[in-house]
Amino acid sequence: MIGAPATTMLSNKYTKCRLGRSDLVALFSLAAGPISATNATVTTVHNSTRWSARSLEDLIRDITSAPGYDDRVRWDNLQYSAKDPAGELEVALDIRSRKISVDISGSNEILVRGQEARIELFLRNRGAEGPPVRDYGTLHELVMISMCMLMIVVPWKGNQQHAPTGTTAPTGSSKVDSWMVVVECCLAVAMLMLVPTFLYIRRAQLKVLEDIPAGSVWSRLTTTEKFSAVGIYATVLAGVAAAVSAVTDVL
Repeated sequence: MIGAPATTMLSNKYTKCRLGRSDLVALFSLAAGPISATNATVTTVHNSTRWSARSLEDLIRDITSAPGYDDRVRWDNLQYSAKDPAGELEVALDIRSRKISVDISGSNEILVRGQEARIELFLRNRGAEGPPVRDYGTLHELVMISMCMLMIVVPWKGNQQHAPTGTTAPTGSSKVDSWMVVVECCLAVAMLMLVPTFLYIRRAQLKVLEDIPAGSVWSRLTTTEKFSAVGIYATVLAGVAAAVSAVTDVL
C-alpha cells in the first residue's frame, strides 16, 4: 500500500517591510508561481466587513465602489492564498502594517523551498527583516537619542552657572566653555540627523491604494513631512549660527 506523499511545511515572519500597491500586485503574482489565478484568493477586513476577490485589483475595485465605502478607514490588512489542486504547492500570506506571515506547504519540496526563497528575497528588497527573539533596535535608538540629549542639556546648564561675585574665573575657562558650546551644537545637529532614520527609514508601511516612494530618504517623505523637516533644520541652523556668533564674541 502506497501512503500519501510527505508534505513540506515552511513558515516565516518578517517585520519592517514597506509595501505599496504595485509591490503587492507583484508579490501576489510571484507567490502564485505555477498556480492558476482561478485558485487564488485575496481577502481583507475593511470597515468591519470582510471582502474577498480573485485579485488585488478586483478587491480594490469592489471595496472602493461599494456604497458604504469610507476612505478615512485605515486599510491595514491583506490575506492572500493560492493552492495547487494537485497539492504540490500552497501559499498563504498574512500582511499587516508591522509584520508579514508567510506559510508555504506542499508535496513538491523543491517547489515549496523555491517559492520560499523567492518570496523572502522580494520582501527583503523592500526592507523586510526576520524578527529577532527580542527586538532591541528601537530601544537602542531611544537610548542613543536620550544620551545625546543629556550630553547637550547637562553641559549647557553647567555653562549657565556663573562664578560667585568677587571671585575670579579659572584661567582658560572661557575657552573651555566655548569649545563646549561647539560640541553641544554638533551633538544637537547629530541628534536631529537621527530623526529621519528613526521616524521614516525604519518605519513599516502598508499602503493598498497607492505606491510607496523608493530611493533616498527625502524622496520617501510626504509633502507635509518635507515642510516639517525643512522647518526643523532651519531652526537648528539658526540656533547653531547664534551659538557660533556667541563663541566668536567670547574668543
